Order: sequence, then C-alpha cells, then structure tokens
Amino acid sequence: MSAPTIFRILLGIMLTFPLIVVGQVKDTIAVWNILDQASTMDSTELAKEKYETAYTLANQLKHDRGILVSLEKLVEIEFASGNTSAALRYLLEELELREKNKGVAQLSRVNIQIGDLYSQESLYPEAIVYYKKAEQLLGASRIDALESLYDKMGESYAQIDQPDSASLYYKRLQELKPEDEEYRVSILHKIVSAYQKVKQYESTLAYNLEIKSLMEASPEWDSELGTIYNNLGYNYNFLFQYEKAVLYFQKAEEYFQSDPGRLAVLYTNLGVTYFNMREYTLATQYLLGGLDMTDKADYLKKGYISNVLATVYLQTDDYFNAQNFNRVAIQYANQSQSPVLRSEVYETSAEIHSRLFEYEEAIKAYKTHLNARDSLLIEARLEQERLFQDKLALEKTEKEIRLLLARGEVQDLTIRRQQLEIDTLNLAAQQRENDLEILKQSEEIQEAKLQNQELETQKTRQELLLLQGNLALQQQEQELTELAQAEALAQSELEKNQALLTQEEQQTQLLRKDAEIQQQKTEAAQRRNLFLLLISLMILAGLFYTRRLNQTLKKQKLEIEAEKEKSEKLLLNVLPGSVAKELKETGTTTPRKYESVSILFSDFVGFTRISAQSSPEEIIAELNDCFKGFDTIMESVGIEKIQTVGDEYLAVGGIPDEDPEHAIKCISAAKKMLSFLEERNQSSHFKWSVRIGIHSGVITAGVVGTKKFAYNIFGDTVNTASRMETNGEKGKINISAVTYELIKDQFECEYRGKISAKGKGALDMYFVK
Repeated sequence: MSAPTIFRILLGIMLTFPLIVVGQVKDTIAVWNILDQASTMDSTELAKEKYETAYTLANQLKHDRGILVSLEKLVEIEFASGNTSAALRYLLEELELREKNKGVAQLSRVNIQIGDLYSQESLYPEAIVYYKKAEQLLGASRIDALESLYDKMGESYAQIDQPDSASLYYKRLQELKPEDEEYRVSILHKIVSAYQKVKQYESTLAYNLEIKSLMEASPEWDSELGTIYNNLGYNYNFLFQYEKAVLYFQKAEEYFQSDPGRLAVLYTNLGVTYFNMREYTLATQYLLGGLDMTDKADYLKKGYISNVLATVYLQTDDYFNAQNFNRVAIQYANQSQSPVLRSEVYETSAEIHSRLFEYEEAIKAYKTHLNARDSLLIEARLEQERLFQDKLALEKTEKEIRLLLARGEVQDLTIRRQQLEIDTLNLAAQQRENDLEILKQSEEIQEAKLQNQELETQKTRQELLLLQGNLALQQQEQELTELAQAEALAQSELEKNQALLTQEEQQTQLLRKDAEIQQQKTEAAQRRNLFLLLISLMILAGLFYTRRLNQTLKKQKLEIEAEKEKSEKLLLNVLPGSVAKELKETGTTTPRKYESVSILFSDFVGFTRISAQSSPEEIIAELNDCFKGFDTIMESVGIEKIQTVGDEYLAVGGIPDEDPEHAIKCISAAKKMLSFLEERNQSSHFKWSVRIGIHSGVITAGVVGTKKFAYNIFGDTVNTASRMETNGEKGKINISAVTYELIKDQFECEYRGKISAKGKGALDMYFVK
C-alpha cells in the first residue's frame, strides 16, 4: 500500500469520528427539545406521548439524564390519572437506574414514592417495606425528609393495627422538634388515634391524660380543653369507670355551650354513660337533648341517638316510647342508607316485638337485621377482594418489571397468560378461605347473642327480686300509716271515756246527797226505819258498782296512754320533737325559714354495681344496718335526719332549733360516718364506701302530706349540697366555701380549686382532712 493511500484512509477515519460525536450531540439536544415541547402541552395525552418519545430516544442513546427526567414526568402523569400499575413500572425502572448512579437523596425519594403508591392502594405492609429502605438511605441527614417519612410510617403501622410500632415512629417524629409543644400535642393525638383504632383504651387514656396536662399548663390551649375532656370521658366510659366519665363530660360541657354540634355529641356521650350506669332517667334527658341539638340533615347521628333512646325505654319496660323512637330510628336509617345503622335499629325492633309477644313481627325485623348485617359482611369481603386483586396486580407488575429489567427484554405474551391463570387460581383459593372465615365469624356472633340473651334474663330476674323488696317497704309504710290512724282513734275513744267518767262521778255525788237527806228523815221519823234500811243497802250497792266502774276506767286509761306513747314514738321517728308537738296540739304545722343551717348528703359509691350483683334481701339488710348506724351518729351529735332515698342519706344541722355550731356538728358526724363504715367493713362481706358533701345556707323546712307525714327541706342550698356530694370522692368529705368559712378554725382542709358543678357553674370546694 502506497503512502498516499494510507494517508487517505487515516484522513477518512479522522473525518468520520467528529461526525459521529456531532451526531450524538444533536440527538441529545433533540431529547431535550422533545421534553421542552412536552412541558408546554395543554393536553395530558399529548404531553404523555411526547415524554414517551423522549424516553424511547434517550434509551436508544443511553442518555441517563434524559431517561430519568422522562420517567419522573411519566410517573407524575400516571399518578394523576390513577394508573398505578403504569406509575409503578416507571418508578421501578427509575429506581434501578438511580441505584446504579448511587444518588442517595433521589434514591430515597423514589423509594418513598413507591411506598406512597402502595399506601394509596391501602397496601400498607408493602408500603412499609419501601419506607424502611428510604429510612436506611436517609439516616439522620435530612430532618425535613425524615419528618414526612416518619409520619407516613406511623400512619401505615396504625392502618394495619400495630399501634406500638406506629407510636415508635410518631415518637421519633416528636424528637425532631422537642421544644415545639403544639407539634408535640398534634403527634400525641395521632398516637391516641392509633391505639383507639384497636380499642386499647388503657393506652389511649394514658396519652390523653398527657395531652390534658400539656393543655392545662398553657392558657393558649383553653379553647381545646373541652375536646380533651370529652375524649377522656369517652375513654373512662369504655373502661367502665362511669363516675369519672361523667365528671369529665361535665367539665367539657362548659366549653361547648356556644357550639350546638359538639354539645349534641357530648350529651349523647353522657346519655350512653348514664345508660351504662342504669341511671335511665338521666340517660333519657341527655339523649333527648342530644337528639334535639343534632343537625336536622344528619340522619346518621339522629338515627343512632333515636335507637339508643329506644333501647333505654325498652330497659324500663316503656314499650310505647320504645316503639316510637324505634320507628323514628328506622326512618333515619333508611334516609342515611347506612347498613350498620339499619342492622342495629332492626335488631332493636326485633327485641321490642319479642317482648310484646309479637313474634311474627319480631321474626321479620330480625331477618331485616340479618340481611343488613350480611350486606356489611359482603361489602367487607368485596373490599378485601379488591385489595387482594390490587395487591396481585401490583405484585405482578413489580415482578414483570424486575424480570424485564434483569433480562433486558419484554416477556412473551404466553408467559403473561400463564401468570394470569395462576393469579386467578390463587384468587379463588383466597376467596374460599375468606368465605370460611366469614362463616366462622357469623357463628361467633350468634353464640355471643345467645349469651347476651341469657344475661338479660338473669338481669330481669334480679330486677324482679328488687321490685319485690320495694313492695315490702311500701307495705311497711302502709302499716305505719294505719298505726297512726289507730292512735288517733284511740285518742278519741279516751276523750269519750273521760267524759263518761265525769258524768258517773256527778251521779255518785248526787247519790251521796240523797243518802244524807234520807238519814235526816230517818232521825225525824223512826217509823220509816225499815224503808231507810232498804235505801241504805241500795246506796251501798251503788257505791260498790261505782268503785268497780272506776277501776275499769282506770285500767282502760292506762292502756290508752300506753298506745298513745307508742304512737308518739312512731311520730317522733318521722318528725322532729317540736314539730311533732305542734302537730299534735294544733293539727297543723307552720313552715319555717332558717337563715343558717348545714346540709349533709351521703351516697354509697358503686351501689348500682353492687346491687346488681346481690339479692334484694341482702341489699335491704345492708342498707338498714348502715342507716341505723348513721341514725345513732346523728342523734349523738345533735343533727336531724331528714330522709333516705335509695342509697342516699340526708341530714341537717341547725333544725328544728337553731344551732350556731351546725356546720361543726355536721363535719363531726361525717367523720364518724367514715369511721363507722371503715370499722364495719373489716368484718362485713360488703365493703361500702361513701361520698359525703356538706353545704351551709338558707332553707325552708316544714311538713308535707296529709296522710303520710314527711318533714322536708327546700331551697337552693339543698341543690348545692347535692352537688358537693356528686363532685366528691369516695371516703372523703367535700364541703363548699360557705361551710369552710364556718369550720376553718376547727378543722384542717385542702383547697381543691374551682370545680364545675352541674347547673351551678364553677364552685370553690374543699376536702376536710
């Protein structure tokens, strides 16, 4: 080969190489031009076509930057259009490319995007896998990225009912801003939601109490205190601590006065709590208030409250109101189109018809209840199937993409069809397992219902026994009334006998005078001696008869006085001594106003629960023994017992005779009551504890009734004293500020602060130590 020829070849090679480089640069510019055109497109479809073109060209050129930009834009479009499978394909390809380039920030972003995609489809376990990969990549480098990531991981664990893991990530999130209290409260709310979702109310309560402490420590949270108090009441209700639940609901009531919607929810919660406490009257009052305040268009809430009201009336055997509210609840259930509410209201309807022996209607209602419940189960099963199919589809997409990326080629259509058949078989197997699980759940529900019915039967028997005990008490009261009437009749008979005795004495005096006259006539005329002798004998017989009559009357008088003394003792058991004396002397009593007295209220803690677990005979015997002890204490201290109602005991210091030490005596009596119960509990099967409340002020006292006399007291002081007892604690004496001023020099007290009292607002209260 000649030198010119070699030169020409080398020159050709040198000329060709720059042409190739220049061509590649032009193609790269073309990719960016297409991407610019795509960003200006008004139509999403046209923009998608442009990005796909840029992606294809960049792949051919092995232009990584162009590929990544194209993939990012295509992911955004597919996400926006809801095409998760296509979005996942692009994200997985982007993930592999970024793993080769080792870009930590972008690599963690793509993992988070894939996690978000799975989370959007409610496939939280799969989302957590990618979130954890992103967490490992980020380490502690970027706080802003970690904040969002921890929040997503906490939410994902909460959704799959793993509150402990959710709490772990929420607490990590909290540590990122340790000084921000508002941020801390918001995180605690998320932890509460996670535990409440799985009904772990002990943990929920602990975190709600932490929120409460933070809010009460700062005035800026004052507007939110009502919400946390309501949440605490809700927690205590589910933990069967009903007294604490009521206390926090009443605190929340002060904050909700200007918000009818929240007040309606609060009153509903209070009604349900009182229903659980079997305080059916209070339950009805609050539920009716909640129903009235609920928005007219909120059929779901109105239906729920109406159904609870029907259940309350059913428990009190008020079938008329139970049916009325059940009909209203059915209407709201149909309007709301809620299968859950329909199931509940028709179950209540079946129970009402069954109680009324309307068995055909009961069967119809129960069938409707079962149909509604089955529709819920079917809906849940369909949702499970949808999630399962979505999971299969995304898993299939991920496997295909990873296989394509590994092989660098598109799989054959036959392989896809075979995979589809396998997926179909797996879905059918899963369907059979779901059907078996639903059948098992249905059997468990039926068994639970039978157990509930048995418990209801036992409860009805206990209520019947308690009713028999109440009838026995009413019979005893009737006997006391009849005895009082007999005493009045005996008094009338005594007065009649005294009048007869007076008449007989007058006749005896006349006979004596006649005897003297006859004797004078005998001295004047001896011829009438025989006649006078006969007259004398007659006089002697009369005197003998009179003496015997006087002895009989004396015996009857003693018997009447004994009966009178017995009646007076019974009357003194009902009325104070001075009031009883006035009633006997005048037949009436005059009501009297007292400017300063002290009222003592006591109530047994947990009485409803204990009475439900014991026979009526045991409960009545226990109350009788405890109240006899209280009566002895009141008599020894100098306090007037007014009445007992159920397990409540009411006494007043400073009546019927005014007493400047009435408050001191009431405190002394309360302390002796606590000591008496403490000593009694050591040897008794029943362990009683009481709340005691004392308030001082003005009252009016007098006798009410004409057949069954009752000495009663009236005035706002009585209501305030009742609130002292209600807001007290077991084993403690809760007094008002008025009473405290009267006894502060004699007794040491602990100030509790202002406590919300129903109908009274916030009152200063003290515990006597």
